[in-house]
Amino acid sequence: MSFMSLLMITALAQQGPKLGVNPQPTCPKGQSYAVGRGCLPSVDAAAEALKPSAPVTQREDMVIILGSMAKADVDRTLQPTVAPIEVCYSARLAEKPDLEGLLALRVEVLPDGSVKSVITNEKRSTALDPVVEQCAHEAVKALRFPAIEGGGQLVIVGPVWELHPPTTSKTPKAPAP
Repeated sequence: MSFMSLLMITALAQQGPKLGVNPQPTCPKGQSYAVGRGCLPSVDAAAEALKPSAPVTQREDMVIILGSMAKADVDRTLQPTVAPIEVCYSARLAEKPDLEGLLALRVEVLPDGSVKSVITNEKRSTALDPVVEQCAHEAVKALRFPAIEGGGQLVIVGPVWELHPPTTSKTPKAPAP
């Protein structure tokens, strides 16, 4: 085979699609490609569409750390849990419009930074709701904390989220005659 033939084959191989591989289609902005399902709204676009109407605030001042990890590392690792809890809480308000208060958890972290267990701290929680609690448990279980230096286990008493229903301008009802 001549050098020129080899050069042309190489150039064609770089330009065209690879054999046996279907090229991924380009999806519009806000969508991503799912194999076998086509273009679907991306997670970010879905979260934007479900923008919560009820804020959830992480209370960093109520976190107690039992173990050797900087509070800043714990707070930074917990921050991504606010958005999924907020979406879940907003949806739950449709069924329980008076749901508000504090949701507190107790989290055990293994030396490698993975979450061993998550339980609701019922002594510190004032907004006990199984659906919102489950969302919080799942969000925290998915976290990966920094590895604990020197090994050992970490227990986080807290974290605490404040659940606030949206403010509405309701006109007070007149007293019954």
